[in-house]
Amino acid sequence: MTYLGTLFDRNYLNRGLALMKSLNKHYCGSFHLFILCLDHETNNFLKIANYKFVTLILIDEIESYYSELLIAKRNRTLVEYYFTLSPVLPLYILETYKISHITTMDADIFFFSNPGQLFKEIEKHSISITPHNFSEDLIYLDIYGKYNISFQSFKNNKEGLECLMKWKEQCLEWCYDMVEGNKFADQKYLNDWPDLYKDLFEIKIIGTGVAPWNLNSYLKENTGEDGKLTNRLIFYHFQQLRFVGKNIIDLGLSDYLNVVNKIIINKIYRPYIKNLIKHKNNQDDKISRNNIIQISTKQAFNSENAFFYYRFGILFETSKIRSFLIKIKRVLNFFS
Repeated sequence: MTYLGTLFDRNYLNRGLALMKSLNKHYCGSFHLFILCLDHETNNFLKIANYKFVTLILIDEIESYYSELLIAKRNRTLVEYYFTLSPVLPLYILETYKISHITTMDADIFFFSNPGQLFKEIEKHSISITPHNFSEDLIYLDIYGKYNISFQSFKNNKEGLECLMKWKEQCLEWCYDMVEGNKFADQKYLNDWPDLYKDLFEIKIIGTGVAPWNLNSYLKENTGEDGKLTNRLIFYHFQQLRFVGKNIIDLGLSDYLNVVNKIIINKIYRPYIKNLIKHKNNQDDKISRNNIIQISTKQAFNSENAFFYYRFGILFETSKIRSFLIKIKRVLNFFS
């Protein structure tokens, strides 16, 4: 049995549902998923859905178990508090449910193929963590840490528990959405882990940990002359993807200097967005960290920014549609 964990609130409920669906579709093994519900709306929705492979944990339970969380909750923003929970959730699961291991994931991860090989490998080790693997032109981003807190695993043994306990204390003391010395949020603490823990595994399996900050490198190394992927994509982390209007999507790729191509659109983003659209509960403008300004369809098509419009199962690039409409208008004017 593979034990997994994630956490999300009502604003990320559609991401969480997509994650669950992708696991059910692609993972050939048995798994159980622990979900930390960050509000009662999420808990109520999932309770009614009654997924047999899911155990729900309400945020109140964890705050009662670790009462020191309530102090941290008062001296940081909501998103910083969510970061603070990164070591707390796996530690709580291991201590409460007495299972052999736990792998925690961000809710905006989506599986594209069977992760069986990945789970088999990480379950051999006390600690497994995911490197950022920044593309060459993004190396400067290592100021935020060598590793990304999006997919990590811990055994219920001496080293795994010691690691989680120390990480928990560090995050309770300082976990803010800014760089300060050798700290950034919950993740830069991991820079020290390879020197502290002998049985630590850096996840470098091809097709794992792919995200906007290493997408350029992944495609460069894994695209054949025919324009198709030569190695399967196991999971992708859709950080920065945001709905900014009705069916208007900012893929969040321009921040990481990614040039959109057919593989990115058809093989990665369109399948994911299709899943999100099915659950029309996305409220990305309510996600405090992003300061999203909602725009209309007309504004999106008139904007120079790289927006996408999802309709009829197709992901349209607004700039290309705008160029096409301008050409049509010129032709019509020519014959008028």
